[in-house]
Amino acid sequence: MTARFLPQRARTRLMWGGFVGLAALLAFAGYLASKPNPAASQQPTPQYPAWESPKLFTFPGDWNSIRATTVRTIYPAQASWEWVTSPEHLGSASVQAGTPCATCHGNPLVGQSSVPGWAGPPADHKQSLGCQACHGVLRQDIGEMGEELVEGEYGLENDPIEGKRPYVDVQVKAAYDADYLYLRFEWAAARPGILLDLWRWNGQKWEAWGGPKPDAPKAGRTPSYEDRLTLLVGLNIPAQDGARVGFSQAGCWVTCHSSLVKMPLEPTVEQIKADPYLGDKGLKKTEVLKYLLITRKETDAAGGWNKAKSREEIQRLLQLGQFLDMLMWRAARSGPLGYADDFYVLDYRNADKGKSMFSENALKDGKPTYMYDASKVGFNAIPEARLEELLTKSPLILGVTAVPFNPTATFQIGDIISRRVLTTPDGSRADILANSRWENGKWVLEMRRKLNTGNPDDVTLEPGKVFTIGIAIHDDMVSNRRHHVSFPVTLGLGVPADIVAVPVAQRTSGG
Repeated sequence: MTARFLPQRARTRLMWGGFVGLAALLAFAGYLASKPNPAASQQPTPQYPAWESPKLFTFPGDWNSIRATTVRTIYPAQASWEWVTSPEHLGSASVQAGTPCATCHGNPLVGQSSVPGWAGPPADHKQSLGCQACHGVLRQDIGEMGEELVEGEYGLENDPIEGKRPYVDVQVKAAYDADYLYLRFEWAAARPGILLDLWRWNGQKWEAWGGPKPDAPKAGRTPSYEDRLTLLVGLNIPAQDGARVGFSQAGCWVTCHSSLVKMPLEPTVEQIKADPYLGDKGLKKTEVLKYLLITRKETDAAGGWNKAKSREEIQRLLQLGQFLDMLMWRAARSGPLGYADDFYVLDYRNADKGKSMFSENALKDGKPTYMYDASKVGFNAIPEARLEELLTKSPLILGVTAVPFNPTATFQIGDIISRRVLTTPDGSRADILANSRWENGKWVLEMRRKLNTGNPDDVTLEPGKVFTIGIAIHDDMVSNRRHHVSFPVTLGLGVPADIVAVPVAQRTSGG
């Protein structure tokens, strides 16, 4: 393989190896030691007051007695499943043969030098540039790959965000009792992202405002988007019919396709609405979200978004448990109520049955349906200049901080009202309780979910079994593909795994 097929960094290393003497190498080593540590830069200076959700449950054990496992999530740019399995990815043949991503790219568990069950290359292997001269993308530290993807290596980032973190480390603890699984997550976040999209008074009318980076700043709007933690849970669902690789080896990449929102081959709204399965005559969607290729009759460069199997075939897959459970805590749309949202990925990223915890604060006669209750939060709308100052008061909750819009109220140019109004969910949508708190530059999130919810759209968790999970983090006001994601890790309920959920005794009373 010639050098032109290597990433820029790999070509640069080869040049150093051929032309630089020992003194230069020592100087280069000193430079590397002096480089800023991306993980250290995650620690922000506190600038917001602490914010805390309602606590709808109490953990029956002692989190301090449970060992944390730190999982590294990296920035993936636009690396879809179709790219991962294409010749452009030098490890595509290994992936399709069933080799876990972590085997080449490094362990997602921080502090562990190699993937469990794999000793890794010899100490001098990487320096020799033997296999790496051909493979190029081989990494023993996945954080380095995150740095390259943020910088636009491999042509996978055509719309960079300034200051984007290459990776986010998440500390995870897990426990269970006779009825519930408990999870605790902790990660650094510069601000409490508890605000989503907005209405803004421009002096004449209420206009849509805010939105995620980089789109909102490009349009001259103040960016606003919620923080999220998403957990995919399942067994080894194959990437597609007949595949030797699946969720256990490739994680969430098996759900990510070039046809998804903000991906290279995203279809138009008109194309989606015309599709008999996803469109106006089917699921009534206007965008393509995550899906599994086992629900498609065939695949193509876009992933096969418009090649769905019959409803009967897909329903059969659901009955057989061939789907991935998705637990999604959203700091703006579920966190202020004390819940995490509940989805499953099969033919689409489907919401579980039941009432949603949020709805549109729609305009009626040109005015929002709801505004803030000044008697509760001190304002009817948030002055734009004080948006960051009043961020922790921004959730608009029915019966708590929201009141019907008063047409006689007066507003100033730039006044802000949330476009989402929150209310308590029910049904399978309400399966996951979530205690969340932001303080001093970090989130701490606890989740509680029944081991067996009794709902067909949830994966049943059983003590003594090992499940595969993938973790994703949205922060810094981004949406869609701009999250950070982990390689797959294992969760064992009382049995050895990457993350071990330990048994705890149930409380005889309390939440």
